[in-house]
Order: sequence, then C-alpha cells, then structure tokens
Amino acid sequence: MGVADRRVYVGSWDQLFGVRALQLDDGPERGVRLLDVDTGGGLRFDVLVDRGFDIGRCTYRGMSLAWLSPTGHAHPHRYERTGDDWLRGFGGGMMTTCGLQAVGAPSEDAGRSWGLHGDVSFQAASSVQYDVDPAAGRIALRATVRDASSLGPVLILERTIEAAIGGSSVAITDRLRNDGAAPSEYAMLYHVNLGHPFLSEMTEIEFPADDEVEPFDDVARRARGEHRRGARPDAAAEPEIFLHRTRGPGRVVITNPATPVGSLRMTIEYPVEELPLLWQWRFLRDRIYVMGIEPATATVAGRAASREAGLQRTLLPGAEVTQTLTIRVENLNP
Repeated sequence: MGVADRRVYVGSWDQLFGVRALQLDDGPERGVRLLDVDTGGGLRFDVLVDRGFDIGRCTYRGMSLAWLSPTGHAHPHRYERTGDDWLRGFGGGMMTTCGLQAVGAPSEDAGRSWGLHGDVSFQAASSVQYDVDPAAGRIALRATVRDASSLGPVLILERTIEAAIGGSSVAITDRLRNDGAAPSEYAMLYHVNLGHPFLSEMTEIEFPADDEVEPFDDVARRARGEHRRGARPDAAAEPEIFLHRTRGPGRVVITNPATPVGSLRMTIEYPVEELPLLWQWRFLRDRIYVMGIEPATATVAGRAASREAGLQRTLLPGAEVTQTLTIRVENLNP
C-alpha cells in the first residue's frame, strides 16, 4: 500500500510519520532544541538544532543504533573549548560533525591552540526549516551553521538532511562555503557512533575490497585483525584507532545477525574524493563500548599534524565544497 493510499486510514499523517519540534528541559541539555524525525519505516532520529544540526538519538524499530555518552548533548553555552574539554559535552549520537577549522587531537598551529575536534558541533543552527511531503514521499530538514570570527575566518555550513517516508535511511548533504574576505583553511570529520545493542560481540564490519588499513599506534597494532568485528566488553580495553584508505567508492557495511529486532545491516556511504581518510575508533571497555566510523579530510593527530602531512585544505573567498554521507539500515529477515 502506497503512502497516498493510507491517508483514508488516519486523521493526521503524524500517526504514521512526521517531524516534531521539541526542546530538552533537564540538566546540562536544558534548552537544546531538536527535531524528532519519524520516517514511518522503522527509523527514528533526533536532529540537534543547537548542536551543529547533528544527529543524536537514533533507533530502528525501537532499538538503539547509536552510542550515547553519559554527558548528554550539553547546551552549547556550557562548551569548554580548550584541550580535550570537548569530551565533557560529547553526547555521541548517530553522527557528530567535527571541524570546521580543525579536527583531531588538541594541537598548536598557526599561532593558536586548537581543542579536540573543533567547535562546530557546539554551534547552534539558524535558518532552520523542515518539510514533510507525502506526495513526494520525502522528509527534508535544512539549516545553516556558522563557524565564524568577527575579525577572522567565516565558514558557513549549509546542511540538508533527507529521509524517505516509509524508508530506513538518512542522507546528509553539506555545502561548506568561505564567506569571508580571505582564504580560509578547513577540515571536516563525520563521527558516526555505533552502540549497543546494534554493536555487540556478534557485529561484523566489512570494508571495501581494496581497503588498506594502518594501525594508528601500538594499541591498535596489537589489535590488528580484530577491527572487523565487535567483542564482549572488557574492563581493561584501550581505545584503538585505525586508518583505512580505499580508491573505490567509500562504503562500510556493519552487520549484526542477532539484534533484539532481528538481523540488521547498516551501510555507510561517503565520497572518497572529498573524504579520502576513513578513521575507525574501537573502544570496547565496560560502560563505554563504542565504535566510531569516521570519514574525514584530515588526520586525527591534530591540525599541526594535518598541516605537516599536507592535509589541511583551503577555500578561497566565495568558494565552496560539497560533502555527503548516507546511512542506510536494512532488516535482513523482515
């Protein structure tokens, strides 16, 4: 039965799918606006208006797909930008944007200190719009996020998030523009965070056939070969970071055959020509238990290391670049 055919069964489309504008009202999250999106196809997710227009809580048929941290999605007014204080408000969620001027570890570069993963996920969006179009079978959300200084760089991120009504995928399209008068450097990383119960000892990860994997440090080198699967939580587990490179289409497939809602497959797709580095963060410690799949333009070693490696990019005044990311969920035994 098509979407249009179902109209006679309901008094409001909201009974089947839609978007609700909400505001959190407790603790460090108080005041954070969000858009609660229900596709009507089993996928439901929050778009965090005051947190970079990122995607927070995400469920499929009521089961959590995303990792959520104990900090919650703290209001941006509580953001502390030095060193690794970013972690004090990193709520996780399905997708956190890192950048726009720096990603990765804290570092000293270009005469200033850069905190962990940049500021953009703590910026409130403006010009927020959303549209639910049953005739077109589409839900679309749009907003603008600024990473700007009154006397320095002005980077404008115009984000569109789309989902098919009745479907179980979400597509993010970002147009990044230099709105300042001088050339501006930029870096971006899409921090996709997988959590339990989708992430478990039954989870398997498939990278492209031509994938070249490089452990980031000694911890990752000792765990090489384990990165393609989940594991039981371990109180002694250390964070493992791997760098993946591929020449073909950017595509990572994560499968868990034994979730509470059946056998699920998630596919993450991204353009390698724009996001040439894929970082994998595997931290399976008790009560943390997260895996990050992170397409990026730069290294997680920090802005200074990106400059040394020739990875820090520049946009001329008025120039723009487009990045895309698609997350698709499938039930393998519906």
